Amino acid sequence: MRGPMNRLLISLTLMWALCAPAMGAGPGYYGFCPKDCAPEELTAIGSGANAFIEAAIRIDPATDPLAASLKGRGILGVRCYLRADYKQKSKGFSCVKAYTGALDGEAVSKTANFVAGWNEVYFDEPVEIGDAPVYVGYQVYETQGEPYPIAAYGDGHVSDVCYINPGRKGWSEESSRGALMIEAIIDGDDDVFSGHAIAAPFGEPLAVAPDSEFDCTLYIHNQGAAPVGSLTYSGYDAEGNLTGSGTVEFPQPLAPYGSAAVAARLRSPSAEGAAEDLYVKVTEIDGQDAKDSMGCRVALYVSADVFYRVPLVEEFTGLRCTNCPFMFYYLDSALEAYGLPHVYVSHHAGFVEDILTKPCDEALLYLFGDGGSYNPAVMYDRRVMEGRDTPVVGAENQANTGHYESLMVEAMQQPALAKVLVDSEITPDMATCRVYGSISKAALSYRDDLYVTAYLLEDAIPATGIYSQAGLDNIPEDAPDDLLERFRHRGVIRHCFNAGDNGDRLLIDADGGFDVSFDGIRPGDDWKLADCEVVAFIHKVNADDLADNYVLNAGAMRFNEYAQTGVVAVTEVKGGDMRVFATRDGHITASDPDAVLEIYSLSGSRCDRQSALCPGIYVVGWRLPDNTSGVCKVGVR
Repeated sequence: MRGPMNRLLISLTLMWALCAPAMGAGPGYYGFCPKDCAPEELTAIGSGANAFIEAAIRIDPATDPLAASLKGRGILGVRCYLRADYKQKSKGFSCVKAYTGALDGEAVSKTANFVAGWNEVYFDEPVEIGDAPVYVGYQVYETQGEPYPIAAYGDGHVSDVCYINPGRKGWSEESSRGALMIEAIIDGDDDVFSGHAIAAPFGEPLAVAPDSEFDCTLYIHNQGAAPVGSLTYSGYDAEGNLTGSGTVEFPQPLAPYGSAAVAARLRSPSAEGAAEDLYVKVTEIDGQDAKDSMGCRVALYVSADVFYRVPLVEEFTGLRCTNCPFMFYYLDSALEAYGLPHVYVSHHAGFVEDILTKPCDEALLYLFGDGGSYNPAVMYDRRVMEGRDTPVVGAENQANTGHYESLMVEAMQQPALAKVLVDSEITPDMATCRVYGSISKAALSYRDDLYVTAYLLEDAIPATGIYSQAGLDNIPEDAPDDLLERFRHRGVIRHCFNAGDNGDRLLIDADGGFDVSFDGIRPGDDWKLADCEVVAFIHKVNADDLADNYVLNAGAMRFNEYAQTGVVAVTEVKGGDMRVFATRDGHITASDPDAVLEIYSLSGSRCDRQSALCPGIYVVGWRLPDNTSGVCKVGVR
C-alpha cells in the first residue's frame, strides 16, 4: 500500500531525481518493517499530549553485516508511515532526520508536509554510511486529539534497532510495540540487498529447560529486493555454539522487503540462567547459503526447575472512588472466568486515604511512575505490560471484561521463577504465617535482590457502615444489573507481616531454598476469620527502574497442592456458539475458524497452536473478529 503524496513531496522527489548521480536498478530500502501491510496490522505510538515526538531506526555496520556492506553509500532520504496528516513544514515541526554516531548529536534534517500513509522525503545531500551507526527517522509535533502519529508493525519485534523520543524527554529503545514503519532509502543498485534476511523470535520471555526444543514465533524480514520462497534459520548460544536449526517454506514467496510471522522451533542453550542469550540468524535462502545476516537476540529463562504460575493481581482502589465499583465488576468477572489459582490484593491508595489504607499500600505508589496517582487501576505481577511504561494499568472505558482478560493472558506468559508455599493458622487468639519454597536456578544470579511479602487478607467485606463505597448510591442506568449484588471489598489487607512496608529481604540457601516464619499477631475483633487467609509472594524492588519490580511467583495455603503438582480442574469456554477444545491428536482449536488463540502451559511458556501438545492443562486466551474475547482452561489427554 502507498499513501498519496502531496505536491511538495512529489516536487522534492523529482528535484532529487534530476540532481542525484546515476543509479543502478533503483534505490534500496533498509528497515525492519514490511514494505506494505494493512492498516489493521499496525500499532500506534504517541504521547497523548501536545508535544514533539521523534522516531528512528538504527543502521549499524558493527552489528548488521548488511549495513557493513553499505559503507560508502549514501542515505538519500526516508520512507515513513504517518497515521494522520502533519502539514507543519512552514513551522519546521515536521521533518525527516539522520543522526550519525549517536541520537543526542546534531542531525541532518529536511522539513516536509507529511500526509497520512506512506511518505518519501529526500535530503538535500545524501548522508554517507561509515563506521558509526546512523539513526534515520522523522519528527512531528503531535497534536492532542489527533491519532497517535507513529505507526509500528505489530508482529515485528526486533530488539535494539527502533527508538522513540516522546515530548523530547529522551530517547528509549522501543521493540515491544512492533517494528517502526521507517525505511532508509539507500543509493545504488538494490540487488546488493538480496540474499539478506533476519529472523527475530518474539513472544518472550519463555521458561525453557536446558538444551531442549521449544516452540516460538519468528518474525522474518526479507532485507532483499528479490522474493524468498524458503529459508533456514539457526540458533547460537552466547559462545557462538550452534544449538539447532529449522526451515520455513512460505506458502507464497515472501515479497521483496516483505515480512511474515511464522511458527518455529528453537533449541535452548545448555547453560542455566535468568537471561541466557540465544541468537537467531538466517543461514540459507532458497537452498543457497545466505549472506551473513544480523543475529537477533532473545534472552531466555533456562532452568531445569518447573514451577507453576500463581499470578498476583493488585487493584488500586478507595472507598471514595466513584469509578472503582465499575472496574471491580469487570475485573472480578474476568478473574472468575480465568478460573485458575491467583492471588488478589486491593490497595486502598492512589486517590484518597480511607479507613482501609495501610502504610504498605502507600509504599507502592512509586509504581505509578511520573504520571501521578489515580484510581481505579490494577497491576499484574508488578510487571510492565507490553506497550506500557509503568506496572500500573488504568481502567479502560469499556463495558466488558476483554481488557482484563487479555492482560491476564499476557501475565500468564511470564515464567514462574519461584515456588511459594504458605502455612498459616488463623484463630481468634493468633494468626501465624510461614512462607517457604525455592527459587529457580535461573534466578540464583540475583538472589541477593529478592524480597518476600506476606499479607493477611479479608475477602468479601460488605460495602456498608464505615466501609460504604462511593459510586453505589447513584448507579447509572447502563450499569450492569448485578453490580450491587456482586460488589464487595475483596482482598483487603488487614495485616502486613513484613517489617518493611514493601517486603523484607529474602534469605536463600545455596540450593535456592528459603523458609521464613513471621511473628504471629492477634486478629481484630471485627474481622470475619472465615473470610481471612494469608498470601505471600517473592519479588524484586527497584524504585529507580520500574521494569525491575516484578513478582517471581505468589502463593497461599489453599494453592500449595497446585504449586506442587500443577493439577487443576478444567472449565469449558462459554462464548456464544464458540467453543475451545482439544482434539484427540493433542491440538487445541476453536469451533470458529476466525478465532485467534494464545495458548500457555501452566508454567507460563507460550505454546504453538500448530503443534501437538503433551497431556496436561493449558490456559487459552481467545479473541473473535468482533473483539469478543475470553480466557479458559483446556485439558489435553
